[in-house]
Amino acid sequence: MRFGSSLLLATAALAAIASVSAALADEAEEALQTVVVTGEKVTENLQRAPIAVTVIRGDAMTAANVSDFSDLAKFAPSLTMTKGDQPGNSAAVIRGVGTFAFSVAVNPSVLVVIDDVAAGYQAQAFEDLVDIESVEVLEGPQSTLYGKSAAAGLILIKTKAPTDTFTYFGDVTVTNDGEQRPTFSVSGPLSDTVNYRFSGSYRNFDGNLRNIFHDEKINTDDTYTGSGKIEWKPNAQLDAVFAVHFEKDNAVCCGQPYTRIDMGAGAPPTFFGHVPVATVFAGVPVGPNNRDIALSVSPLADSQEYGFSSHVTYNVGDNLSLLSITSFDKYKLHDLTDYDGTDVDMMQYFTPCSAFGGPPPTCNNANANNTTIAVQPTVVHGDILQGGLFDVTTIAQELRLSRQGGGHFNWVAGLYVDSEDDVRIFGRGFQSYSMPLVLVPNSKADTSWRGEAEYQNYALFGQSEWEFTRGTTLITGLRLNQENSQYNYVDYYRQVFFPTINTNPAITNPPLNAPFPADYTDNVWTGKAGLQQQFTGDIMGFATVSRGYKGVGYDLTSNLSPTEAGTFPVKRETSVDYEVGARTEWFDHRLVLNATGFWMDYKNFQISSLAPSPPNPPNTFILTNIPAVRTRGVELASTAALTRELNVSLSYAYTEAIATDFPYGQCYPNETMLASAPITCSVAAPAPVNPAKFQSLSGQTLPNAPKNKITADVNWNLPLGGPVSVKVNATTVWQSQMNYGLNEDPGTAQKAYDITNLNLTFGLKNHPRFSLSFFVNNLFDTHYDANIGNVAGNFTWPAQPAGRQVEAYTHEVARDFDRFFGLRFAFTGD
Repeated sequence: MRFGSSLLLATAALAAIASVSAALADEAEEALQTVVVTGEKVTENLQRAPIAVTVIRGDAMTAANVSDFSDLAKFAPSLTMTKGDQPGNSAAVIRGVGTFAFSVAVNPSVLVVIDDVAAGYQAQAFEDLVDIESVEVLEGPQSTLYGKSAAAGLILIKTKAPTDTFTYFGDVTVTNDGEQRPTFSVSGPLSDTVNYRFSGSYRNFDGNLRNIFHDEKINTDDTYTGSGKIEWKPNAQLDAVFAVHFEKDNAVCCGQPYTRIDMGAGAPPTFFGHVPVATVFAGVPVGPNNRDIALSVSPLADSQEYGFSSHVTYNVGDNLSLLSITSFDKYKLHDLTDYDGTDVDMMQYFTPCSAFGGPPPTCNNANANNTTIAVQPTVVHGDILQGGLFDVTTIAQELRLSRQGGGHFNWVAGLYVDSEDDVRIFGRGFQSYSMPLVLVPNSKADTSWRGEAEYQNYALFGQSEWEFTRGTTLITGLRLNQENSQYNYVDYYRQVFFPTINTNPAITNPPLNAPFPADYTDNVWTGKAGLQQQFTGDIMGFATVSRGYKGVGYDLTSNLSPTEAGTFPVKRETSVDYEVGARTEWFDHRLVLNATGFWMDYKNFQISSLAPSPPNPPNTFILTNIPAVRTRGVELASTAALTRELNVSLSYAYTEAIATDFPYGQCYPNETMLASAPITCSVAAPAPVNPAKFQSLSGQTLPNAPKNKITADVNWNLPLGGPVSVKVNATTVWQSQMNYGLNEDPGTAQKAYDITNLNLTFGLKNHPRFSLSFFVNNLFDTHYDANIGNVAGNFTWPAQPAGRQVEAYTHEVARDFDRFFGLRFAFTGD
């Protein structure tokens, strides 16, 4: 364990909480504020809620100078984030479980819900967070109330509501490393029955990588957001809120600098078997802290999202209310990357090429079905670029009837229907970016396809709490879900389409929208049962069991083969979670101590696994099921109001997330060079698995699942005299070593690290509407990687001495990879 300088903050917080009995002896001290949660579709006190949840207040995010979705992991010890080479490949992970897949037609294990509306595609969430009231991170399956994509947990984001009095807020943030971010919100009445709220933001970031080819920054960001809400309350029974939102993000993203290239014994390696390494990486300081790359064409990730929702509530009476939620959402992402991550003219090495059956080099993917590929008699020059379009459309309707606060029996029941259309268009081997893609159809690296999946869900759900004897409550819940799904895949280069394979050479242009097959129907139930005991007014305990579910998937990627398509859909993922917990308050609600223990078993866990190479191209993945996964652990949370001016929070999570049954896992590139490598990494597995290399990964820890993680937060209003007020906020997060891969690759391991953010806010006591903050993020300048990739498949080494292993790696650089500081000016009023 590495407890660096920033963990002094957590130690101090722990010591303060340990001695809280003395600090709280003074009856004049103020109690902690009551925390309200809505994760179970009812409003309740956190200390009375029989669920495992971490609550993050919007003002706490502002004080810690965090506004990006991925920053939520700094507050919730059971939550981690994995950054992809573009937003579509990023993932949220709860208790070690997330979705690590590269297909648009795979549902997440962690569902993101914004203002009661589920995000159709998790990449939508990896954006700027604006005008936030609170965020709830619900650990464990939430499928009974939220459906198929909450098998591991739920992130519930709540934005601020319209007000019936005029209020406004705004701030401007600037940093020393080139970020500018103004935000605003304004709210108030339009009439006695109509209120409004409008908010928006703009974020510009200069980037934290350097492209030495053009001497320009990479990982830049230019984001615009806007939202509006109109609330209509014509009487005491009816409350209707209509909301719209829009976000546009233009990013030069994402670069993956090389951090390690082993030279090996003898002659140095060559890049893709053609170019000397010294030539490819001239001027690039390859090393663990490298932030330089050389690209002749910069990457991009341009996204756009817009949507509409309505929330109409009617209070029937007798604590009974009816809620209708209608939503529409559209998300598009255009992405572009350089396949090999360098400025090398790779096209020249794959041309000229011949059509199927001719002398080598043969045009990539040419086969007997595609006789129309012309021979390329001359050399083609340029980069091997890849990218395309994600296009996701989601429409949903929920009707919810609930009875709350009506005595010993409270319940919620509902009907949910949604329709989702997921499209991915992808090409590789083109030399310019436009839509549709402009391809060079004779490059050996060429790929051109369009995949689409459609889902329709129909569900009935309900959950009840019955206090059948004083202080003892029975919890029951059930969801019946039917999902219909279809997929369509057209490969324009290979001239094939699935689920029907085109075997007619005369068909040279398969239709853009080939017929869908018959629906695949998946009927499933999820549920929850438990007991809750209120021992005293301040001590509550609970025990629950719940069942989670994630729907079937389709591996719509470049390597889709008839064999893999014949196995579709990829099996659904299910989970069973057992939890026990205690919620306690002490010293007149000035100290909160909470604990949860959990044991979760998963069946058919969905994951993208590195495909054997050969026969597959280097660095390619296929979607598969791990037969069994288990995650278990303990979550502890404490908050104390030590004095009127000083509050501290400290949370800890121990998580053991492992693949309990995965006999045919992948070997990482060049693992066979090690004397200790399993012999199976050199031979084929038995049919029907039959990869070229495999190893048993049973017992291995899941990706991005640290066993230990600590978060701490200190808020101190300095008791100063005079006209100036000073507030100090310090947050820290520490996590133990973990691995970004599942295949035991030591090169993708991330060492233990800790990050501390410090914020000082100055105000005028006589003019509290204005404040000026000075902040430092990553105070102790701790470098860590947001992801690590093994790219040994890009290199060719000469034969090495026995036991000598050679590898190559890249990394994703986090926003706070380096320490940065800034100023924020804020104003508010009413």
